[in-house]
Amino acid sequence: MKPSIHSFYTEISNIIKHLQDMQKAFEISPDTALRQLRLTEKELNHIFLHWSDISFRQCYALLHPKSLKHILNKPSNSNNGSTLFEPAPPPKTLLKKVHLHCFSPSDATLQQALPIYYHAFDSPFGDFFMAKNSYGICQLHFGDEQAKKSGLQQLKKQWTKATLIDSEQETTPLAQQIFTPNTASSPTPLCLVGTDFQLAVWQELLKIPEGELRTYGDLAAAIGQPKAAQAVGTAVGQNAVAYVVPCHRVINSTGKIGHFRWGSARKVAMLIWELKRYLLLDL
Repeated sequence: MKPSIHSFYTEISNIIKHLQDMQKAFEISPDTALRQLRLTEKELNHIFLHWSDISFRQCYALLHPKSLKHILNKPSNSNNGSTLFEPAPPPKTLLKKVHLHCFSPSDATLQQALPIYYHAFDSPFGDFFMAKNSYGICQLHFGDEQAKKSGLQQLKKQWTKATLIDSEQETTPLAQQIFTPNTASSPTPLCLVGTDFQLAVWQELLKIPEGELRTYGDLAAAIGQPKAAQAVGTAVGQNAVAYVVPCHRVINSTGKIGHFRWGSARKVAMLIWELKRYLLLDL
């Protein structure tokens, strides 16, 4: 039986972490990186091709700061004479369709005695914990059992009268939509709780098409507060619904990938997974 993409993620994550530990990560030549990884190119290609459908060298070139800056400056549907990237056929839908419910932390809705269903699943980026209530997905965290415990504590604190129920049956239909959005028959319902500023930032994140990137400064300008890039970065890091609210699509203006609440190696993996779909590397 052919291994699933999920089974390759641990290896992918470990390789990315080793690359990140190298001086000038993703800027040294791929041959130098190969020597430091102590794996053959054939071994790496076996892992990367099964997980992402592109080779190690293609992934590595995609993550060079110059490549990411190019994507920042030129959206994926425009080539503009580039010799590094050629546009792939546009996807059927670039934006996830969502039905959004937003609440402030003091909203009376959070005092309702409603059920919140949760469960843990696997994904191309490792295990994730998802929770949903009658309004939609209210939490999605990546990580191990400790991340699940932390998520449950956060839910109890936020929805004080809710009943938390572990239910695979109640959560699976939404969980299956997350990584195959084009197959969803209806918009994915989302339930976000935050301040006006946080909600403005998170709603702007939802506007970033899959296969494109933004900077923190871009988001600050988009919400009408161009000098608030640092505060925007804080709000991005407080997003409780990972991947669906795509905080991983925000990087530094230098082309550096930057931090990520659920681990920078996971952010790198997400960018490989998304960007390779719409960019054909001419290498």
